[in-house]
Parts: sequence; C-alpha cells; structure tokens
Amino acid sequence: MTSVAGIEGFIVKPDFSKKSRGQQFFFVNNRFIKSSFLHHAIITAFQGLLRYGYQPGYFLFLQVDPKSIDINIHPTKTEIKFEDEQNLFAIIKSMVKHSLGMFQAIPTLDFERDPGLDTPYAFHNKDPQGPPPIEIDSSFNPFQKEAGVKNKLNKESWESLYSGLEIPESESDSNEELKLDIKHSPKVFQLFNKYILTSLRSGLLIMDQQRAHQRVLYEAFLKGITQRDILSQQLLFPREIELTHSQIALFEGYQENLHAVGFVTQLSNNKIVITGVPAICNDKQLNQLFEDVFASTEQETPLESFSQADFISKVIAKSLSIKSGKDLSILEQQALVDDLFACKETLLSPFDRQIFVTLDKEELENKLN
Repeated sequence: MTSVAGIEGFIVKPDFSKKSRGQQFFFVNNRFIKSSFLHHAIITAFQGLLRYGYQPGYFLFLQVDPKSIDINIHPTKTEIKFEDEQNLFAIIKSMVKHSLGMFQAIPTLDFERDPGLDTPYAFHNKDPQGPPPIEIDSSFNPFQKEAGVKNKLNKESWESLYSGLEIPESESDSNEELKLDIKHSPKVFQLFNKYILTSLRSGLLIMDQQRAHQRVLYEAFLKGITQRDILSQQLLFPREIELTHSQIALFEGYQENLHAVGFVTQLSNNKIVITGVPAICNDKQLNQLFEDVFASTEQETPLESFSQADFISKVIAKSLSIKSGKDLSILEQQALVDDLFACKETLLSPFDRQIFVTLDKEELENKLN
C-alpha cells in the first residue's frame, strides 16, 4: 500500500488563536503553498473550539509524491491540486483532532473513579504472581439450622439503624429531588427542558439534548446503512403516504438506504405503503419524517452530505431526535449522556453545531467572587 503523505508540524492551541490568518502555513515538499481544501480540513477539526471570528493557527509540513500533485493551477504556483484529496482531507482532520485531544484542548469527561483500583507504585514493575491461596472451611454446612439462625438479622436491630432518620411528612410530599442519595443516584439534571447537566471531576458539563440525540441517531443510522444490522418492528396497521410524481422518483432512489435503516416500504400507485419502521420511530412521526426527507432534497440549499447514506442518516436523525422543550426522566437523561460519549464524535452534531460546553472549577469560582 502506498503512503498518501508524510505530515508533521505544529497546531496553535485554541486559547492562542487570533482574528488574523497570519499563523497559517502549509509547506509541501519544502515549498510554501496555499490550499483552501486542506485549510477546510483544519477548520473542521477546530469546530466548536474557537471563539467567533477567530482563526486556527498551524504550521504543517507535508511530504508527498511529486507525481500526485499539480502545481500549475495558479500563475504564482502557490496553489496545488492533490490527486488524493479526500484521503488527505481525512488524515489531516484526524491528526489535528488527535493533537488537540492529546494536549487537552478538547474537553473530555473525567468521571470520578475509585483510587483503590489503581496499581500501587511499589508493584508497577513487578511480575504478576499466581492466583491467591483460597482457604476452605471443610466443616461448614450452609444447611445446618444453627448457621441460618446465627446469620439472621433481627428485624428490630435492623430498623434501629434508621432511628432518627425519618423524614417529616410535610417534607416527603415535596422536593423529591432533594432526597436523592447523591452517591447512588445518577448525577444528571435537566435545565429549561433543553440542557442536560452532569458533574465532572473538574467541573460541570452542559449538553444540548437535541444536538446530542441527533449525533447518537446519526451514527446509529449511518452504521446501520453500512453494516445492514438495524432491525425493524412491524406496524400493526400499515401506513400510507401520498407522493407527488417528483417525490416518487426521489423515493425510488432512497428506498434501498431507507430499508437499511429499518423502514419496510413499497410503492403502490402514488403512495408509499409502510409496514415496518426502526425501533426508535413511532407511527406518529412517519408523515413528518418523509416530509423532512423530501423537503431536504427539494430545498434551494440542500443538506451538505458526502453520500446518499450520509444524507439519509442526517435527515432521519434530525427528524426523530428529541426536541428542545421535551421533559426527560432521570433515566432518559443518563442514557443520553452515556450514548453520546459512546459515539465516535462527541463534540459536534451532524450539522456541525457544538453539543456541549464545560465549566471548570476555576470558572465557577470566578463567577461567584
């Protein structure tokens, strides 16, 4: 397999970005060049990290096969056309994001862990020993009556552990949130029916529930299309949606990918007959969903996508996602946080909108001073 490019250089941290573009340099085979295409790869990697109006800074040196580039597309020979642009775009974007993550420019979740699970320093360089010895009491018989009596807790002594901890009746009817056992309850909270807050060791994370759910659904549907592993649930009563002639043509082009994400459909005259849907979808959402699919295709500025699979995944994710204003249970909030941070991309929604912000301890303390 041939190498696409050798890349090394420096990325300026977002905190030190400037409004001018004076810190942006590409060198290809030791020659200074300009490339709006590669610049866009870096912009994409920085999305969600820069203040409005500020520019990323970078000094990147690329070594490529001279045969794979065309330097004659501009009189000054500072602009270059690359033969393998798509792969180069993906590599640069990935490397920049990796570099930002290595130096903690990208916020990460840092949940509390039990330090008792850490390897003691004295054992770091020691070879693992055999299994620990197990002692067995050969005389123990769990069916002996006496053993059961000895280990049985007296009801009165058990209840005495809670004496003095009763909650007055007037308090038990309200402020249910205040009675949650912090150690054992999920550390999430919904604000304005739009944001989900969760605690980090270093501070607080505030997540937009709609954008987070869009990201979760988008990755699930895109994976379903590529791996064909999304299951359908059969509708008790088939649903019919009437189409125009132009929509019929569009639907025929989309049908295979719609089937891959769990929709079981067929065309009958001028109608789509739907007999199965993905588990995340209910029949009340079907009309709006297909309206969104066709509207996104027919609008003057179509949804930016690199493939039909990507387009379908984005439209369906947007249509089926939890909306701002929806009240979520504690379990739903926690599940959404968990699902988001199981995604490959956690910073941005499928539409390049920032999903969450973090407030560290220092920022919170400054606001309270």
